[in-house]
Amino acid sequence: MTFSDGGRRVTGIWGCDGDPGMVQFRGVKVGDHGIYDDMNIKYEWGNLDEDAYNRENRDRWKRRC
Repeated sequence: MTFSDGGRRVTGIWGCDGDPGMVQFRGVKVGDHGIYDDMNIKYEWGNLDEDAYNRENRDRWKRRC
């Protein structure tokens, strides 16, 4: 993985020895803050537990009916 343009661009190859497929990728940074800023990640991780899983699972099946 290679970063350029002050960290705004990234290019690389993903794969490993013995893996039949290699993936080439490139990307461009679109902003400094987004849905995954520090506070959001702490909040999201703090709310991941068995109760949250069960709640989402129930809600998912309710939406199908």
